[in-house]
Amino acid sequence: MKQKLTFFLCAIFLFSAQTWGQIWNLTPTMTAILDAKGVLTISTTKAEGEEMPDYEYISHGFPTTNTPWYDTRENILSVILEDKITTIGNYAFFECYTITTVTIPNSVTTIGVNVFGWCLSLTSITIPNSVIAINEGAFAQSAITSITIPNSVTTVGPYVFWNCYYLKDVNVEWKTPLPIHIYLFSGVDMFTSILINCSSAATLHVPAGTKSLYEAAPVWKDFGTIKEITVIPNETEPVTQDGTGNIELSLSIPSGATLTGSFEIQFPEGMTLDEQLTVLSVELSGNFYLSFTYKGDNTWLIEIISKGLKSSTAVEYRKIMDIAYKVDESVSKGQYQATITNLDFLLDDETTINEDVLTVPIHVERFGTSIENVRNKSFYAYIIDNMLRIESPDIELITIYSIAGTKLYSVMKESGRIEIPVSSLKGSMFIITGNVSGAVKVIR
Repeated sequence: MKQKLTFFLCAIFLFSAQTWGQIWNLTPTMTAILDAKGVLTISTTKAEGEEMPDYEYISHGFPTTNTPWYDTRENILSVILEDKITTIGNYAFFECYTITTVTIPNSVTTIGVNVFGWCLSLTSITIPNSVIAINEGAFAQSAITSITIPNSVTTVGPYVFWNCYYLKDVNVEWKTPLPIHIYLFSGVDMFTSILINCSSAATLHVPAGTKSLYEAAPVWKDFGTIKEITVIPNETEPVTQDGTGNIELSLSIPSGATLTGSFEIQFPEGMTLDEQLTVLSVELSGNFYLSFTYKGDNTWLIEIISKGLKSSTAVEYRKIMDIAYKVDESVSKGQYQATITNLDFLLDDETTINEDVLTVPIHVERFGTSIENVRNKSFYAYIIDNMLRIESPDIELITIYSIAGTKLYSVMKESGRIEIPVSSLKGSMFIITGNVSGAVKVIR
């Protein structure tokens, strides 16, 4: 009986390891790795970049796709597409209903057919301004609540937001409305089986001065509310090894206008406002000053107080301030979101600018500073005769990073020891992580 129980437990362990720690070679130079935390990372070694393969929807009895991770898709909680991926292949994450976050790099130009269709747990996603095409059904039946489509996009296919009933805010950056398909935001009401427009209860945010154009444009005019954007918060660069980031806040206001007011900003867990580096723009710094009040729950009240400026009638977008923040070592690589609320500004001509909620993406691209140092005492890594030897009693995913946080190599290790030629790795110091054992540092 004891032997049977031991065999049963070993079988469970092996099955678990195979389920959570898997590697798929999508092409000779493109790899997908699913780690024990449910993060699916797709990367390529091609210096010039590479397109993801396209996959197919198969309907033989039970609908499915031919993606290699389809049968274990319930274990995928987040997706990270690394730099140099240029397209997201058709049906790549179709029906991956447990995905909650997706990181898309600035190298991606095309989002394929039904890529995130039926991703029922996906509530938000950031489309980088490198994307020029979003194809049919890309986000159909997902749970996204807001979306920003950059003006780099020139093609949007039909049914992209089909049955997106939770969609409440759509932000667009085209000064001239982009022609779109009549069924871009359509769906079928589950109770009445009547075709409805999902945008009828949503708010469309458009560039300042373009509201009348969108109110007259087919499909766009069907939004429940159309509102001109007067406040633009933008991440100016991703968070890298130094753990710092910056958000640029711009407004559409008369140049030289007197401005007073306040807003609150909330950062994700592990991030804090850097009050010393949060400053007004050069043009405003001599005539305004800032005050900061911590409100709890990673939220700060920022007040802009005017010392007096002469007014002007020329309306323009201009930077008002830089909001600096720091990211601690507990925050891993990925895509996050800061939230600006209760924005209330008053100009000297009594014009008010109000925004209830604004969101801004935060990209954390570093690896090195977010690696946990807790490790199993039986996890060893050392270099002998130009061979990196890694030992542990576990079957686990081994990943090797440079000290700067760049991923150099990944492999699924059996129980015991593996050897990797050091000549194939660039650098003199490495951080080796095991998804079961922890992390160690090796000096060459």
